[in-house]
Amino acid sequence: MSSGLIVAIALSILGTRLVFMWVWRKHDMPILRSWLSWAVPFLALVALIAVAGRENQELRKLIGVLIVPTGLLWLGLIAGAGRAWWLHQWRVAALLTVAVVVYTVAGNVWLGSWLLTRLELRYPEVDIATCQPFDVVVVLGGGTAATPSGRAQLASDGDRVLVAARLYFAHKTPLLVASGSTAPALGISRDHAADTDEIWRTLGIPATAIMQEADAHITADEIALYKKLRDHYGWKRIGVVTSAWHLPRALAIAKRMQLELQPIPAAYVGASRPRGFTPIYLVPQIGGFVTLHLALWERLGTWADG
Repeated sequence: MSSGLIVAIALSILGTRLVFMWVWRKHDMPILRSWLSWAVPFLALVALIAVAGRENQELRKLIGVLIVPTGLLWLGLIAGAGRAWWLHQWRVAALLTVAVVVYTVAGNVWLGSWLLTRLELRYPEVDIATCQPFDVVVVLGGGTAATPSGRAQLASDGDRVLVAARLYFAHKTPLLVASGSTAPALGISRDHAADTDEIWRTLGIPATAIMQEADAHITADEIALYKKLRDHYGWKRIGVVTSAWHLPRALAIAKRMQLELQPIPAAYVGASRPRGFTPIYLVPQIGGFVTLHLALWERLGTWADG
């Protein structure tokens, strides 16, 4: 979609509102006039979906992100700020403008992906075909979830489970360790170690090559558990699989506990996002909020675990 088309759409919607306000300027119904002056251009925006056509998928997606709750809230904040400036309500206008900026930054896909990528690319991707063998490969919990019937399934970080399985089938490790379970404080009881074990077995990994350790709820607990297992079994070369964005914090904890782990990144998020310009990413959306949350959470976690 060309920038000219975007400008034309924006001017058309703004023009529709100004014309509507001018037509209704003499009617003594300010509340109704205010609502309708925004309702008409909004309906015009929705109508664009019908005429966009399949040949212009970018326009359809742009309209889509604008009419879901995150986009509507953004438009509402912009409209409120603009109205406050128009009416010379300086304090309200300033507050709403700050809200627009903060909300735009918090939900920006480019910013969230950039921050997350800075974490993900600290450790290079492991080439399974050429990497050195490990005595054991441990997998941090969190890569599994449950179906409505309770059957284990891969979660958004499920690549952790698959990368470990690939290492086993490539004869890079004789043993896999699945760890982790949901913290009781979250109100959800889920044994990620058992889920991972179930999935590995369905892939054909024998029970003799799998070790379950569910008695750990947070990363620090899992790392402490690995240290005890290392001391007990005498493992030398230990590979740790977790999401690429989580590796810096996990390895920082391991270093503090004097445990040497070989990083094996998986489940990339930021580094897998597209980099090109598109007006779709100008609108705050769930992808931006999620990636920014993950990036800040990991940095705060690293500082707290310090």
